[in-house]
Amino acid sequence: GQLSHPQRLPQIPVEYLGPLSRFPAIAANTFTYQFAVVLSGPEPQRSLLEEKILSVAEKMPGKWLVVRGKPGATDTPATAEHIAVHNHLSTNDLARILAETAFVISRCGYTTVMEMLALKKKCILIPTPGQTEQEYLAPHLMQQGWCYSCNQEDDLWDHLQNATSFTYRLPHLPDEHFGVVVDRFLHEKGLLQLSNEIR
Repeated sequence: GQLSHPQRLPQIPVEYLGPLSRFPAIAANTFTYQFAVVLSGPEPQRSLLEEKILSVAEKMPGKWLVVRGKPGATDTPATAEHIAVHNHLSTNDLARILAETAFVISRCGYTTVMEMLALKKKCILIPTPGQTEQEYLAPHLMQQGWCYSCNQEDDLWDHLQNATSFTYRLPHLPDEHFGVVVDRFLHEKGLLQLSNEIR
């Protein structure tokens, strides 16, 4: 959208690198979880969304996994048996969970969007209230069919029903394009040998 593809580009050379992701692509033949929730962002909005999601999840069938985004916490809220709750997961564990999940519910920070698109996950994105870039980005991506989006104050039960039948049109994004662009730049600057040595 307008955040990264403005009508007028700056005078300096511009290269689009594609999505950057910390997650390795992991293939999964079956889904263990119907929904995985990845919470993040500032309080009190993080806690407000967590409470709303747990309330809906307790009444909805299918296995759920909730990652609270609280790496220092030691306690977790009591939930129904079909809901697993973790305060934090390592990158590898989270990548495995996401591969085993049909739908991901998360905020729509730019990093999260890139990671979910790189993993080709069907997402329900809920903008953090008051964060205007997220409030712009989520409906923009939904319009393209790249995700489903709703607001935090909406009826989450109804939106989850809609999201599971939504027609997702996930984009085909080139793999490893970041490396190609960086190598080309280093080659132009005579630094490609240095790049190979670092790798």
